Amino acid sequence: MSSHLIQESRISSQRFYTVMRESKIKFYTTSVAAARYWIKNCSEAPPLHSNGKAAPAEAELASEEAALPPSAENPEAAPKA
Repeated sequence: MSSHLIQESRISSQRFYTVMRESKIKFYTTSVAAARYWIKNCSEAPPLHSNGKAAPAEAELASEEAALPPSAENPEAAPKA
């Protein structure tokens, strides 16, 4: 298991903290307390969509695709009247 790294940067004399793991930026903040909180409580949480809702699991996506009628997936496969 890899560990997180908090790196401090200064831009225009303002401090910024970057939480990194496996050489990738995982979280960016101006508060070191927020960075520590994120590592402790949120670092293993699933990613969020841009609308703020949790991303669906792969199993949920597969079941949604299976529930679609053939015409919704491929209009050419729909029965012709």
